[in-house]
Amino acid sequence: MDLTRDQQAWATGCYLSMEHPVHGPFHWVNNPFGLKGTPATIRSAAPEFGQHTEEVLQEAGLTWEEIITLKDEGVIA
Repeated sequence: MDLTRDQQAWATGCYLSMEHPVHGPFHWVNNPFGLKGTPATIRSAAPEFGQHTEEVLQEAGLTWEEIITLKDEGVIA
């Protein structure tokens, strides 16, 4: 059985249905922990492959020239 089609799993909050910015409607497994004071939430979709590579490398101290070199050499996407 496809658990994402189970009505009880949806009714108990095991799954969320969200809109992914690239892939459209998507079913997510909800956070399994019920925290009373600071409830866990899913605020956004997971990043695409390499989506934050440049900003992470910049924060690590690399220059744009170094990042471009890494791209040209196929080290990063």
